[in-house]
Parts: sequence; C-alpha cells; structure tokens
Amino acid sequence: MEELDLSSLRFELDKIDDSILELISKRFDVTMNIAIFKKENGLEIFQPKREEQLLKSKVELGNEFGLNEKFVERFFQIILDESKLKQKEFLELHQD
Repeated sequence: MEELDLSSLRFELDKIDDSILELISKRFDVTMNIAIFKKENGLEIFQPKREEQLLKSKVELGNEFGLNEKFVERFFQIILDESKLKQKEFLELHQD
C-alpha cells in the first residue's frame, strides 16, 4: 500500500474544492436562466413545493453516500437561499 503523503492529500482536497466551486458557479448560471423564465411567465421566485421536493431528494441521495441528513439539508438550503437572492437581484436589475 502506498504511504500517505499529507501534501498530496491536501492537493487532492484542493482540486475537489475547486470542482465544487466551479459546479456551484454553473448552478447559479442556470438559476439566472430560471429567473428569466420566471419573469417571462409571471412566476414567483420562491417555489416552496419545488424547494421541499429538492431538499427531500438531496437528503435521500446524501443518505446513499453516507452523509449526515442535517448537513445535506443545511448545505442545500444555503445554496437555495443564495439562488433566490441572486434571482431577486437579477430581476430587480432587469425590470421592464
């Protein structure tokens, strides 16, 4: 078995963290398209049923990966809250 090297492990973590940030950025890009769709279709930014469904499905998936339910719920709630904020700010800037 290969000897553990702390700097290599940290480098691997850094790459994973960078990928997480890149994916979150891509997710927020998609939320801007959702904001445009909502605006064009007269929909509210906050869709409680969708949010509840998303949180439930992510907690279930997190369980499959052995992740703590509360952690997964908090993590995605932060992302959802930021997405709603970004959509709100975007729509306020692009009022017709």
